[in-house]
Amino acid sequence: MWQKAAGALYRAELSHQMKKIGFEIEQDGESFRLTIIPEQACHNFSKRAQTINERLKECSATTSASRIGNSIKITTRAAKQNIERDTLLQNWRSELSSYGLNNETLEKHLSAKCKSSETKTAFEVPEIITSLTDKTAIFRKQDLYRSIAERAQWNGEPAAVVNQLAKSILTDEELVSLGTDNKHNQLFSTKQMLRLEKEVFEIAQSLTKKHNHSLQKDIVNEAISSHEKACGYTLSKEQREGLLYVCCEGDFSILQGSAGAGKSSAMAVLNSAYLKQGLSVIGTAIAKKAADNLTGESGINSYTVAKLLSDSERGRNHFSKADVLVVDEAGQLGTKQLNKLLHLAQEHNAKVILVGEDKQLDAIELGGCLRFLTQKLNCSRIEKIKRQRESWARTAVMQLRDGQASKALSTFEAKGLLNFSESSEDTQKQVINAWKSYHSDNPNKSSLVLAQRWKDVDQLSTQMRTILQSQGKVGKEEVEVDCIASEHRCKQRFAVGDRIKMCKNDYRLSVSNGSMGQITTISKINDDIVFTVRLDSGRTVSISSNSYKNDEGRLPMVLATP
Repeated sequence: MWQKAAGALYRAELSHQMKKIGFEIEQDGESFRLTIIPEQACHNFSKRAQTINERLKECSATTSASRIGNSIKITTRAAKQNIERDTLLQNWRSELSSYGLNNETLEKHLSAKCKSSETKTAFEVPEIITSLTDKTAIFRKQDLYRSIAERAQWNGEPAAVVNQLAKSILTDEELVSLGTDNKHNQLFSTKQMLRLEKEVFEIAQSLTKKHNHSLQKDIVNEAISSHEKACGYTLSKEQREGLLYVCCEGDFSILQGSAGAGKSSAMAVLNSAYLKQGLSVIGTAIAKKAADNLTGESGINSYTVAKLLSDSERGRNHFSKADVLVVDEAGQLGTKQLNKLLHLAQEHNAKVILVGEDKQLDAIELGGCLRFLTQKLNCSRIEKIKRQRESWARTAVMQLRDGQASKALSTFEAKGLLNFSESSEDTQKQVINAWKSYHSDNPNKSSLVLAQRWKDVDQLSTQMRTILQSQGKVGKEEVEVDCIASEHRCKQRFAVGDRIKMCKNDYRLSVSNGSMGQITTISKINDDIVFTVRLDSGRTVSISSNSYKNDEGRLPMVLATP
C-alpha cells in the first residue's frame, strides 16, 4: 500500500545526494534522470528489467506489479554467485566509455556545476493539496507522501524535508480526516471539496423545485411519435418513461442508462420536443469525441465541458441562447466542473439534464457526483439493452456491467468468441490472420483491433500496414515523425493511404482528439511536413507538423491501421 510512496521517498533522497555531488537532475515521468546519461545507456544497463519484461510478454501480462509479475521476478532472479568485482567494474567502465562516459567527462560535468548556486524550489502547500484532489475527491496518507516526494526529487530536496512537510500538511486546517477504508488506509478530503459538493447538491435541489422549462406530456408524446415514424424505430417503454420524466419534471433531472440502451435516440426526441416549443438545447461532455457524437446522433449542438467553461470565463456565453443543458456521460464529470456548470445554469435560468451511467467509469477529475445525486434526488433509468440484437449478447453486456465478468466470458467462450494462445506472439498471429480474413471477406466494412500495451499496438500496426502496402493500399514512400498520443512518445512512419487518428483538439482545424481520417498527400516544405487528410466526416484538412504539435514539438497524430 505504501510501495509507491516509499519508492518516491527513496528517489527523492537519491536525487538530493546526486545533486549535492554536482549532477544535473531532470524530470523523467514520475521519476528523475541524470542529464549526462544517454537514454540508450540507461536501456542497455537495465538487463534485469528487460528479462522481466520479456517473460511478462511471454505470459501476456501487462505489468510487473501483479501476481504473475511477482512470480516472474522470483523465477528469473539468478542465484547469488561469487563475483570478481575488479573484472565487473572494468567491464562496466568499458561499456560506459562507449557512450562517452568516463572519469574525464564526469569531472568536466561536475566542475561545470557550481554547488553554491544551487537553488531550492519552495513547495506551495495549497498547490500540493489541490493536486491531491485533481483526480479524486478523497486521498490517502500515502498519496500525500508520494506527491511531495515526487516534487522533491525534481529539485533535489532530501527525504527529511518530505517527511517534515507531510507532517505539517496533515495538521493543516484545510484537510478533513475521513477515517479509514477497509484496508486501514487513512483517508482525507479538503474543506473546499466538501463545500463544492454541498453547493452542487443545494443548486441541484433548488433547480429541481423549479418548472420553468417543463414540457406538457402530449408535446413529448407527439415528438416520440414523429421520431418513430421518421426513423422506423420504436422506443421502448423505458425510453418513453425516461423522456417524460426529464422533459416534464423540474429544471434538474437525471437519466441513467446502460450502454446500448438507447440514450442517444432518447436525446434526439428530447431535442425535437424542446425545439417545437421554441426552446433551444445545448450539450456538453468531457471528451470532444463524446460531444461530437451527441451532436451527430441527437442534433444537439454540443461542446466539451472545458470549452463551455473557458468560453464563459472569456465572456462568450453559450447559455445566453440556451434554455436546456444536456450533460452527456455525466458519470465522468468532476465535482468542480459540475459545480461551475450548475452555477452557470442557475445564473442564466437554464434547465440541466444529466445523462450517464454511474456503473461505468469513475469521474476523470474528482470521482463525480452522479451516484451521489442519484441517491439523493429522483432519476429515471433505461436498463434494457437495444444495441445488441441477440438476447444472449444483451445478457452478457449486462453481466459485464454488473461485475459478473466470469459469466459473460463463459458465454463468449461457448459462442466461439473467446480465444487463447500460448504466447503474445501467437496471439498477434491469430489477430492478424483474423483481421486479414475479415477484410478479405468484407472489403467495404470497417474493423477495429485493440491491444492494451502501446508496444503491442505498434507491433500489430506495423504488421497490418505491411500487408496493406503489399496490396497497394498504402504507399511505400514514407516520412518518419516524432509523435505523441496521450503520454506515449514514439516515432511513426506515414505514407499516402495510411489511416490516422488525431490525438489533440484543435479548434482552428476543427479536429478533436479521436478524429479519424486517411492521408491523401504528403509534402515536405523546408523543415515542415504537411499532410492532407480526408476526415471520416467528409472534410479535408491540411495538417502541418510545425503548427499542429504539442509543447515538445511532437505531432499528436498516430497510425490507425484499419
